[in-house]
Amino acid sequence: MAAADNESLIRRYVDELNQRNLDILDELVAEEVDFEDRVVTHAEYRAMIVGRIAAMPDYHVTIDHAGADEITASIRWTYRGTLAANAAPIEGHAATAYTITDGRITAVRDVAVRGG
Repeated sequence: MAAADNESLIRRYVDELNQRNLDILDELVAEEVDFEDRVVTHAEYRAMIVGRIAAMPDYHVTIDHAGADEITASIRWTYRGTLAANAAPIEGHAATAYTITDGRITAVRDVAVRGG
């Protein structure tokens, strides 16, 4: 895919998840994902996303910067939410690199995270 297509794919992925459209996972996430140096199934990846939303029902990601090439897309982002367990607000920043193969996310690497 072209760099612009990969950046667009990740922007759409984040936007749809912010709207709680979990069907986007079936469309854009591969059957196996190399997630932080371990391979997880599509179902396991989906469960991680669902768990994050359950823990912070108002979880929202804002993309601060995005870039891509023909293989990867990277974003620097801000997250905000409220923990369901104790109503504590959270906010932080992260950077994530995604590998994209045939229009699907095949690897995810959080390269920096701070806040909490």
